[in-house]
Amino acid sequence: MILTVESHQRRITEGILFLSAALFAGWALVQGETKLWVYLFGGLAITITVFRVDESILPVILLLTLALGSSFRQDISDSSFYVRFLVLGLVAVRGLMLFLRSNANRQPQQQTGSTLLHWLFFLAGVIGTVSSPISIDPVTSLQRAISFLMLFFIIYIYFWFRCDAPAVCERYAISVRKGFAIILAVGCVLLISRVPGMYVGGRLRLVMGNPNQLGHYCAFMAPLLVWYLFEKARKQGRVLAIILAIVSLLALVLSGSRGGLLAAAVGLLVQFTLCYRKRLGFLLAGILFFGSIHLLFIKDTENDYQANESFFQDTVIRKETLESGSGRKEVWKASHRLIEKRPYFGYGFGVVDRLFQKGYFPIIREFQGGHVHNSYLEELLNMGWLGAFPLFGSLLYVLIIGVAHVINPGLSTANYRFTVALFSVFLVGLVSSSVESWFTSVGSVFCFPFWLACALFLKMARQYNDWRPAIAS
Repeated sequence: MILTVESHQRRITEGILFLSAALFAGWALVQGETKLWVYLFGGLAITITVFRVDESILPVILLLTLALGSSFRQDISDSSFYVRFLVLGLVAVRGLMLFLRSNANRQPQQQTGSTLLHWLFFLAGVIGTVSSPISIDPVTSLQRAISFLMLFFIIYIYFWFRCDAPAVCERYAISVRKGFAIILAVGCVLLISRVPGMYVGGRLRLVMGNPNQLGHYCAFMAPLLVWYLFEKARKQGRVLAIILAIVSLLALVLSGSRGGLLAAAVGLLVQFTLCYRKRLGFLLAGILFFGSIHLLFIKDTENDYQANESFFQDTVIRKETLESGSGRKEVWKASHRLIEKRPYFGYGFGVVDRLFQKGYFPIIREFQGGHVHNSYLEELLNMGWLGAFPLFGSLLYVLIIGVAHVINPGLSTANYRFTVALFSVFLVGLVSSSVESWFTSVGSVFCFPFWLACALFLKMARQYNDWRPAIAS
């Protein structure tokens, strides 16, 4: 009788949550000029999809939705804010319903203990929320801090709770790979269809906001692509995995992203050294092969003062901007001056773009974008030293755990190779973040995959580390 009453109460609670989510979906989407009923039905459709889809598909939905914030069309990026906020909220509500169901059935939570990363990540979001009133843009700061807290709940509560086996962690990682494949495929289709805007300044960007975003995104996915190709791909799937890896590499090179190439090189070198030493020659041969292809693009015109300059030199090296970092150095100097003025709590969570709009930064001709292109400096601008300390501490914690768990393994198991792939993604993120800004930018195409990879890595390293000598023996 008690269980029946509890079940009835749970269904009522879930029904209220579902209805509230559907109504919120309609409200959130009513931000344009389209008829109200279109948004209401659209919100209901999104709500049903998020609540009913298989959990292994949720990372794909999140990745594709959040990627709208990095779209090559500014109107899509701007108008998609409420949709991104909505999907984050719906997934968070689905996680809340999961906990209600688990408590009602009195099922013990298996191996769901928190880590230091959980507390530090949550603390960064809380500081950003409570400090929003003193921000230069309190409303924007509060909205972005809340979205960051929702990301915390989704990754470090919901997905963390569901990762009760290594196979589940792998499914989430494969879902991220699928999302990347879809985004890359859409970009390639538009490129083949000769849709304008796929190139900027002679550099490939596909559907990303700029070429650097494409290059860094390919770098992020590189360790997962290699892991899937060597460990999971079979038969026809192997052919598709090879094609995806080649297209991703070409996109990385054609994007001309120096930071992306460096980040990918660091991540892949660590991954191959730790897991695939026998195939390290294959990696080096691939680098030599694609390095020689650029000779086909050598310029050979008598009137060109850069005669005989190769495609790689012209598009990737870009000597004219190498010293200044495309204007980054001047922006970094200005960032230091701004940080000194508000060193403790900064200017507000996620409001650096507002600093550019309000004229806090000098106008630099060769610099583009509304971010400082350095995640460490950007978070100090956003939250100051007190607010950014938990975020930087979480990165240091993951790095320490990684070095302690992946160096000199007792065995090279399947779990170990998957864990190294996740750690390599983390290392790519550390390098990428030195020239791009995305640590707390939930609408960035990098933020969700990076922090999810950190969560999956900690799950594998702490709970499924069958390669450790003590366990192996």
